Amino acid sequence: FRLWRNVVFQVFLVCAVPVFVFFYHDPDRHFLWATDWDIRAVYESLLVNSGLKNFEPAHTGYGIFFLIAKWFQFLETLGVIKATTIAAIPQAPQSDAVLQSLTYWTRVLTMLLASVMTVSVMFIARALTGSALYGVLAALVFVGSKSINTHVVLIRSELFSAVFVYLAVLLSLWAVRDGQTAARTLALIGAAAFCALFSLYAKTASIPLILLIPLFAVLFARFDENGAATARTGTGLAV
Repeated sequence: FRLWRNVVFQVFLVCAVPVFVFFYHDPDRHFLWATDWDIRAVYESLLVNSGLKNFEPAHTGYGIFFLIAKWFQFLETLGVIKATTIAAIPQAPQSDAVLQSLTYWTRVLTMLLASVMTVSVMFIARALTGSALYGVLAALVFVGSKSINTHVVLIRSELFSAVFVYLAVLLSLWAVRDGQTAARTLALIGAAAFCALFSLYAKTASIPLILLIPLFAVLFARFDENGAATARTGTGLAV
């Protein structure tokens, strides 16, 4: 119980920065605050839920729209929002309040994804070093960078792609660690493959990062005498 309590404390600690940045920049700011993308991401997601063709012609991936669309559906199930399709958006000026709410909850999603990516970095560093302290320090350095905090404020497809790359790396490392069963190794590698593919679906520019994922399993697999065969199988599956 004490171990889990420490892990929960570490998670809250490293997530404090993106949460602070999220509220510091007023998440309820106007939906046209960043006209080049925020409202466009919301609109494209409404098109997905409406079963209509996406309008954005030059985007390199639609994972961001799909994920936001499913997020809207989840919030609708909880009764948080009511409009999740184009047809459900009322006429102006009543539409402003609805679009404002949808943009706000999309910003909440970006904050949650940034937090998930930060926690992933913590566990990746912990898996590589075997130290919980180094894991926390690595996550704090990472979350203090401008690159991650910018994506807490602005809705961008890079975050929606990168978070799944980090998850794929983490799952690959877990798949080849000591004491892993063959079934669990297969499940973790399958989950890592799914995350890698969704990252590519969110932004094709993630290809170089995805190609590096198997190297983590190859370089950092731990072959103890009891689980050597399982670890080697996991490494092969990762490649």
